[in-house]
Amino acid sequence: MAKVRYHLGPQGPGVCRVDTDNARSKGCPFGGDSGSENHFATMAEAEVAYADQMEASGNGLVAASASSTSRATTPDLQTQLQGVFRNRFDILVADSYYGVSADSEGGFVADSSEGLERLKSQFVASVDHEIDPEIDYADEDQLVISSVHIEELGINIKNQNIEDDLQSLHDDREMVAANGREYWH
Repeated sequence: MAKVRYHLGPQGPGVCRVDTDNARSKGCPFGGDSGSENHFATMAEAEVAYADQMEASGNGLVAASASSTSRATTPDLQTQLQGVFRNRFDILVADSYYGVSADSEGGFVADSSEGLERLKSQFVASVDHEIDPEIDYADEDQLVISSVHIEELGINIKNQNIEDDLQSLHDDREMVAANGREYWH
């Protein structure tokens, strides 16, 4: 199966569903002469390119800045990117694989350090390394995560089972000491 690509279509960025590995494929209609024009590795790249395209054609941010009433309702590129990044975060949180959910105080909680690490890694990859969340560790070896903070989005995720993770780490270390070898966790 072909790697997921994103293209710029008439309605803006979207997932390109053309399988480039299929010899019978006629290619993407938005690929231009080379077949790969207007295609990007990430949605974030496609969205930025679309914003640039709209601005260059006078239909985007430049046109919006021409009138003060339009400007007030049209978000700037930074705000648009924050919206894209927040959407990516929300999609990941909706996946139970990461064990992260919203708490009653408007923040987020995670079920484990493992889930937090998986979420952080996938989020960073999904935003093409544009954001690097801060990680607070509960131990000196940096194996148990107490929280992850994404400053650009104002998001803080706390590990609600930090004591369990610390106990598991302690138990693993005791097992290593008792057996005289490393225990793979």
